Amino acid sequence: MAPSLSGLPAIRIPRRLAHLTPHALGGDAVRVWNMEINEFTDGPLNEKLYLRLSPKNPNHGVVEPIRAMPLDEYVEALEATLDEWHVDEN
Repeated sequence: MAPSLSGLPAIRIPRRLAHLTPHALGGDAVRVWNMEINEFTDGPLNEKLYLRLSPKNPNHGVVEPIRAMPLDEYVEALEATLDEWHVDEN
């Protein structure tokens, strides 16, 4: 997860978007997704998921469980966010 298209590693940006991000090196089958969040900072996304930014790269974060939970509960929590993700290649 990254705060913007330009914050993604070059290999994660499809070459077809080189007009937006000249360093794009990813395959054209790749899609860039956006999750509507208020701010790209460490913090809860909902009651079960947490966005944790990389201490070495504030343009990279992972969505992790907010507490220890069984894998199936974590998968369900991720699936519950499906409506919040949208292809965003502008």
